[in-house]
Amino acid sequence: MQDFEKRNDGETGLVVHVHVPKTAGSTVNRYLEAALGPGADHVQRFLDGDRFGNDLVPAAWIAGHVPLPVMQCAVQARGLVARYLTALREPAAHVASHYNWLIEIGRRDPAFFAGHPEHIREIHRRIAAADNTSPRAIIANLEENARLFLNCQAHYAIGPDYANPAISYAARLDAYDVVVDSADPAAALGPILGPAALGSGVVNRSTAHFDRSVFETGTLREFLADRNRHDNALWAIAVARFRRRERIALRAAG
Repeated sequence: MQDFEKRNDGETGLVVHVHVPKTAGSTVNRYLEAALGPGADHVQRFLDGDRFGNDLVPAAWIAGHVPLPVMQCAVQARGLVARYLTALREPAAHVASHYNWLIEIGRRDPAFFAGHPEHIREIHRRIAAADNTSPRAIIANLEENARLFLNCQAHYAIGPDYANPAISYAARLDAYDVVVDSADPAAALGPILGPAALGSGVVNRSTAHFDRSVFETGTLREFLADRNRHDNALWAIAVARFRRRERIALRAAG
């Protein structure tokens, strides 16, 4: 992984995936495992214990639903050398996918559903019972669970202080060695991990449990433009970086 070595004098160190929910993160993890070997997922379970600094150190990579500054503090406190990556998604599609996932969790194996906290199971029950053909019903659910659904990408990829106007999203993104477009994770990771690592394809794809075109209605678009505006701002910066990376790759190929 040359991109992860370039600022570390040849020492690869730990690869850290700040896993924003519903951004092809399971696929990214599969690629990392294929290229680097065993890693550890869902490390949010271990942040407050010794396991993060002991049992996880042999792992080539770690991933978790942990905001960037929190992950950085945990890694640095244990004296680990690390390289960071994250994946981002078009904001309206991300909210729709996250909303769909909260329905999905109750449609899988009962043991899978039981493994979620009770407050998440209760959100599932309310959302699954709602009229999800109605933009107003969906908006009501998004508002009621705003901390879960709205500006979720900024919360993880930038940090819990994402709403502070003094925070530079561009500067925070500079902490990552790679920012992946979830629509095509192979495009960003292929040149780094090698084509053999990408053979597993996409994993953990959810079944659609409602017509997501409802998120294209003017009512929901207007709502998300306001209430999900931090994710919209983050996405605009990320897209500019994706396009710049594409131009560089095209020049190199030519």
